[in-house]
Amino acid sequence: MPTKAIIAIPARLASQRLPRKMMLADTGRPLVEHTWRNAAQATQAAGVVVVTDDPEIQATVEGFGGQVVMT
Repeated sequence: MPTKAIIAIPARLASQRLPRKMMLADTGRPLVEHTWRNAAQATQAAGVVVVTDDPEIQATVEGFGGQVVMT
């Protein structure tokens, strides 16, 4: 039986084209949460983690119940 992969979502605040993109919440939820929730629906994945170096993103992800790996 093949091993399932974990989905890793890279998230940083220092984007050149759109700074703080992952924290934009025009729909009521930050983009990082929308991304995590959509990835979490994948049936072939073992899990989803957000990979970041920013404590603000870490706190946001943990606030909605997501898992974070700090780099």
